[in-house]
Formats: sequence, C-alpha cells, structure tokens
Amino acid sequence: PRESQPTLVCPECDRECIGQRGLTSHLRLKHDPETNRKVSENSRMMWSDKEFHDRTVEKIAKTNRSDEGRRRISEGTSRGLSRPEVRRRLSDSSKANWRDTEYRAKMEPYMDRLHHDPEILAKRSSGMSERWADPEYKDRVSKAISEGSDNPRTRALKSRNSKAVWEGERGERRRAIQSSEQARANMSRGAHNYWDNVSDEQHEEFRRMRSRVSKETNSRPEVRAKISDSMHRFYESLTPEQIRERELATPQSIYSRYKRGHIENRHGIPVFWIGSYELRFCELMLQDPDVVDFNRAGFGVRCEGVRHMYIPDFKVWRTNGTIDVVEIKSSYGARTDPMVPYEMEAGKSYCEAHGMTYRFLTESELDRYESTIKEIANG
Repeated sequence: PRESQPTLVCPECDRECIGQRGLTSHLRLKHDPETNRKVSENSRMMWSDKEFHDRTVEKIAKTNRSDEGRRRISEGTSRGLSRPEVRRRLSDSSKANWRDTEYRAKMEPYMDRLHHDPEILAKRSSGMSERWADPEYKDRVSKAISEGSDNPRTRALKSRNSKAVWEGERGERRRAIQSSEQARANMSRGAHNYWDNVSDEQHEEFRRMRSRVSKETNSRPEVRAKISDSMHRFYESLTPEQIRERELATPQSIYSRYKRGHIENRHGIPVFWIGSYELRFCELMLQDPDVVDFNRAGFGVRCEGVRHMYIPDFKVWRTNGTIDVVEIKSSYGARTDPMVPYEMEAGKSYCEAHGMTYRFLTESELDRYESTIKEIANG
C-alpha cells in the first residue's frame, strides 16, 4: 500500500517523496535537464496551438469560477505554502528571476499594468468584495491576521521583510505611489470599509492585541532609543519659537493627556512646563529666595549602554553661584521606566564634568522642598 512505503527526501530540494519510485519520478521530472528540455518543448508546442490554448484557458477559468474549484486551489496553496522547503524554493526562484535584467525588463510593464490598469483594479476590487462578503472567509482571515500579529516570530519576520522591501528599489516605487493624494484616499477608504464591517468583538480583540504589542515593543530599550533619536533630530531642526507654538497649538500631541503651558521666570521669559509636577516646581522656583533664575535645561546627553538621548527638564541658577540640573519624575514613573537608571547616570556624569549639580525630584522631594521654603519664609 502507498501508506506503508517509506518517505524519502530529495537530495536536491529536500522534498519528501513516497517510496523509491516516487523519488525516481521526482528526480527525473524536476532535476533532469534533458527531461526538463523535452517537457518545455512539448509544452510550448501544445500552447502554440490556438484551439488547445483557448480550450485549456476556458477549462481553467471555469474551474476557478466554481466554489469547489476555488476551495481546492485554496487548500492546495495552503498545504504547499505550509511547507518550509516550498516557501524557500519560491523565494529563491523569485529572487533569481528578479536579478535577471531581461526578466525584469519583460515583467515590469506587466506589473505596472497590474497596479495601474483601471479594468484590472476594478476586477480585483470586485473579487475582494465578493470574498469579504463571505462571513466565513472574513472570520478566517481576521483570525489569521490577529494570530500573526500576536506572534513575536511572525512580527519579527514581517519587520525584517518590510525593511528589506523599503530599503530597495521597490521601496522607492512604493513611496512614489503612496505620495499621491489618490493613493492615500484609496488606502483610507479601504481601511474605513474594512473596520465598518468588523464586529465589536473583533474591534475589542484587536485593541487588546495592539495595546499588548505596543507595550511589549515600547518597553524594549532599542525601540525607545530609536524613538528618542528620531524625536531629538526632529526637535533639533525646529527653532525655539516653532517648538513653543507646536507645544501649545497641537492638542493631539504626545503630551495631550497632561496639562501644559508656560510660566514666566524671574527675567520674564516664558518657560514651558508639562504636567502638574513641573508646574509646581516652577512655582517653587519663583518662591525660593536662593534661586536667581530657572529655565528649561536646553541640552541632551547620550546614555551609556543604550541608544538613548536624555534631555533633562530644568536648569536652576542659585545665589551662591552654583547651577542645578533638575529632572522631575513621578514616583511611579521613576519605578517603572526602564530608562531612568541610564538617565540618572548620564545626568550625574554630565553635571560632574561641567561643574553642575544633578538633582532628581519626585513628588515626595517636592513636598519636602515646599516645606523648607515655607519654613524660611516664616523665619
């Protein structure tokens, strides 16, 4: 019986074959140059016959239009793509083809037609609408997307593939396409159409998954370092007036959940504050008789051991000639933020090298500071 025959692995492509006869047939059909040449010649001869060509194309189209035919094709494709050796062969074959300049020159007009021809785009859109109208198909795809997004290995693979695409020529073409208003409108409309037809349960499941993935991603020091570097480069390109306008005029900024504003220091210069703790500190600076003036720190320090740019909060000039660099942080933030130890070490090292004093204040230190100022004021 077929099931009792041993499984043999092809030495050329690692494909599993049933029995010696299956392996011999596979080697002859797939890896023998003479057989491949004959098969290719016979195939070209058959397809050059217009009657045979039309009859075969109509038969294939009729099969693909039927529900049973689409089901068999889908199941066969899924079985094939579930095998690592098949995915590897497809990837190697595709890379080899696109490295061939003649092949690329021949395929690029066809690929451009696939992406820009209105008739093809309309047919594709119609086909996708029909498939998404099937609740079983929609649930299956939504579940696969959710499971894939929740899998660290899948996310890493997608990230690696996405970087490879965007760093190459395909990335340049995609950026050119997506920079058009029409492309952005189409993507926005497609996203709205998708989410309008998703159940509340799927919405909630996706939100939970996205929140969990975001927390896991943002807790990684290398990710925080990249975000910090990009924000620092962006703010370095702005003038102080642009930063002040952006901080006050952008209600949906990253600080939108905190109160924010400006308070004038002793020289009448507006000092930007974020959150109630920073506002309270600024008010204490105006009350402390030992303070000459204060302002935002205005400099950044790179942390040792991680790719992270640390920007302290305030700089304080005192009557005895000393300068304090102050970081304001809540007790919860100081306890849970993984960057705090690196920031404190970087701040202390920088201040020691420049003749300043580094201070890290939480709400507890602010309470004690306020009590000290009141005692001085009361004599």
